[in-house]
Amino acid sequence: MSERLFHKAAAGFEAARRLPTLPLGHQEQRLHGHSFKARVLAELPAGWGGFDGAETDALADALRGAIEVLDYRDLNQQLELPSDEHLAAWVQRQLMGVRGVPGIAQVGVQSTSEQGVELGRVFPELDPESKPVSTDTTGVDATRTDATRTDATRTDATRTDATRTDATRTDATSADSAGSDAVAGDDVRKIHVWRRFRFEAAHRLVNVPPDHQCGRMHGHGFEVILHAQQRFGGPSDGLAEKTASSGSHYDQLGAIWSPLHAELDHRCLNDLPGLENPTSELLAFWIWQRLKAVLPELSLVSVYETATAGCHYDGREYRIWKELRFEGALRLTKAPAPDARRRLHGHSYLLRLHLTAPLDEVLGWTVDYGDVKALFKPIYAQLDHHELNGLPQLADPSAAGIARWIRRAVADVLPQADRLELTERPGCGVLLCWGASVPRREVTVLPL
Repeated sequence: MSERLFHKAAAGFEAARRLPTLPLGHQEQRLHGHSFKARVLAELPAGWGGFDGAETDALADALRGAIEVLDYRDLNQQLELPSDEHLAAWVQRQLMGVRGVPGIAQVGVQSTSEQGVELGRVFPELDPESKPVSTDTTGVDATRTDATRTDATRTDATRTDATRTDATRTDATSADSAGSDAVAGDDVRKIHVWRRFRFEAAHRLVNVPPDHQCGRMHGHGFEVILHAQQRFGGPSDGLAEKTASSGSHYDQLGAIWSPLHAELDHRCLNDLPGLENPTSELLAFWIWQRLKAVLPELSLVSVYETATAGCHYDGREYRIWKELRFEGALRLTKAPAPDARRRLHGHSYLLRLHLTAPLDEVLGWTVDYGDVKALFKPIYAQLDHHELNGLPQLADPSAAGIARWIRRAVADVLPQADRLELTERPGCGVLLCWGASVPRREVTVLPL
């Protein structure tokens, strides 16, 4: 069964900015600041960073080096328009052109925990006869760790270049045009603007067995993320036509959501027409149906029923997820002797297991979250509070190795599973896709 493996990394920076293209009097026209977070998702060759298992750390080093020049700065001195999407384009260009990171699939920037953008590229269709990603660990990519660390420590030179305002702005404003960016081949970049909303509501599921806890009236602090997709830097309409800044994109998403919030907040969802059986899946569908006509760019609705479970709906299929945390010890035996990762150490892992299945027309869900947890429990018991080098058929417990081990372990008990995200540290880890979920063209990953 085919699969694709992506490594992911995240890093934060503190910076001030003003967005001059927003309407007169908008609060973000004033100088203000954010605790930004940048993310990158890349399909890296095995061993990129020096050895198998070093890829995620090397990617994180590259990302930190790329954004160092932005930390505790006035972003308007770096970019003419430092909106979230133009920051994402700037970070992407630094990673690809300056840091030499291969296989970048997505770069994200969020200015708050409630809003952000994901700048992706459309992958060319995969040729069934095409060769897999090279695992050659020789040459520049295989020694990326030293090169990345060297680049990341060029602080004085980088800051000197960064203060060359006119030259930097000339380079940075090239992010305004997707056609002028160094994107490989004929790939087309797309931007997903997302914003998170919350409402408090009661519900019960009416068709579950009598002893099922969700059949009782109860409630949640629901969260909803709306994604709107558009081409970046080219002719477009909708969100892109109305403004040149993600600030107004967020405002528009807020305005579109507001009437639904009034209907959903502090209500019993069962009382609303169309939500007589308000599962996460049917709630996502209900929101999609209400918003797609007024927002044609809507690309994804995500409903968080709890902090650890939810559903994505994109107008075609439902994908649910269940999150679990486990504590594990490990040593990376392929690391060279002086490397600290060769010693016994540990991580607090976060696993998000994704499942895709048809909607059960009676129960109104794809798979019961409780069933997912119960069926995964024997696998969880092998992972939590154990030395992972001792797992059967796991030669080296890198994030990629553990992800592939989990994939094999769930194959029989949860055949609906087709994707998982595993992080060792916040935002840093791997995404493994297999079967029908293997992205043929575009990858879009929501922040954990």
